[in-house]
Amino acid sequence: MNPAPLEGTRQRIAQTFRGFTFDLDHDHERWISVAAATAPDRLASRVEHLTRRYGGQRDVAAAYLAMRVAAVVAGPLVGPYLLERRVPLVEPPITWLRTHPQLEFDRLAAGTSHFAALADDPDAGHPDVTVVDADELTAVIVGAFAELLGPLLDNLRVVAPFGRRGMWGLVADSIGGCALAAARETGTDHRPAWTAANDILDRLRARGLPIGNRPRPLVATCGGREFPFNIRGTCCLRYKAGEPPAHHDPDFGAYCHSCPLVDDDTLQRHYLDNARERLQGESV
Repeated sequence: MNPAPLEGTRQRIAQTFRGFTFDLDHDHERWISVAAATAPDRLASRVEHLTRRYGGQRDVAAAYLAMRVAAVVAGPLVGPYLLERRVPLVEPPITWLRTHPQLEFDRLAAGTSHFAALADDPDAGHPDVTVVDADELTAVIVGAFAELLGPLLDNLRVVAPFGRRGMWGLVADSIGGCALAAARETGTDHRPAWTAANDILDRLRARGLPIGNRPRPLVATCGGREFPFNIRGTCCLRYKAGEPPAHHDPDFGAYCHSCPLVDDDTLQRHYLDNARERLQGESV
């Protein structure tokens, strides 16, 4: 029996970039539906837990929650949208998040094999496919972001002192980062992907969502090639809590490698080194 067409997409894009990884179904262990994760009582409990972890700073706790759920949702939507022109037809009651003791969330399960695609999709005649035009496909991904994240972030704002503009700024950062990763990991021009990401953000803003600060691309040119990287428009605030960063780079101190508070010279040096390492890895 042939796998569902969306399973083929899932397998292919997972090989492109780990941030695009998702599942179609889940095994119930450690998983929670997006609808259940949106419940105010659960969000309040998670904020309290993370506030203890971050030295009593509730804004850092809320920012971390928003950043993690944004990242886990963005990859499985943006990856298929840009690389295969497909968007899973996700909904809060059937779409699941896998919980993680340190990362809070680390994976999404679409909960469906159904997806929207264009008329020229090779599986356009399959019963799992809803055929749409290009404008409608963009509307589907915008609607998915709004429906999966809108209620959750609204409820999170009620229980923690971190504004909706900041939360949606972190969503914007994830959308931009996934778009640049799609181009970088496939060696294609990042400009169309960046335009597509900004189109999504424009449409989210048109729906009344507080899209303000946006990420920006930093392009490191090495060996005659461009390597685009994402610089966040919104700080995740973790530097305030004194949590050791994921790196051991003295030039960045407590800040992340994509932090908007880091000066451009430091960022450029770091990502040029990253580009060189990628080229060296390809030559091995």
